[in-house]
Amino acid sequence: MIKIIFVLSTQNDFVDFDEMTKALEIAGCRTRRKTEFPLQSVKAGVAANEWSFDIKGNCRSVSGMIDKMQAVIKGKETSIIGLCRKYDMDAVFTVVIEEDKDGYPEIFLTKENVKFLNSINAEIGFDIY
Repeated sequence: MIKIIFVLSTQNDFVDFDEMTKALEIAGCRTRRKTEFPLQSVKAGVAANEWSFDIKGNCRSVSGMIDKMQAVIKGKETSIIGLCRKYDMDAVFTVVIEEDKDGYPEIFLTKENVKFLNSINAEIGFDIY
């Protein structure tokens, strides 16, 4: 199974999550304030204000799931860049991969995936279980 989590995060305390949700028009998003993290995370400076959503499925390739995420975000790139600038946010994709009965899915990114991530100035990380 593959799960892709898209997160916009910032240390800025004045982020307006309602504005973000309205601007991006993406249902099922979640928000989390720094103050909702464990105290140790706050003290260590790793807690952040986060707006996120995810998709998951049994796709057999990471690139296929990123294609699905791209379909959700398509046309919203300018809004994402604008929100990141306004609130000093970072865009991050986390790909969570869990082994299933058929083993691990193919872990590769196409040129189109890389161009898409670059178009919104996003980082990508992989969690493999």
